[in-house]
Amino acid sequence: MFRRVALQRFEDMVGKELAARLRTALDDIAALDFGIPPAAPSA
Repeated sequence: MFRRVALQRFEDMVGKELAARLRTALDDIAALDFGIPPAAPSA
């Protein structure tokens, strides 16, 4: 629940397109190192 609210607030601040691009970039970075799983897609 908190994650969804936080994600919505973040999208409201930066816009949905930029938020999606940032999530993609973070997923790419996570895949590179330490076996960190990608972020869950937004609902």
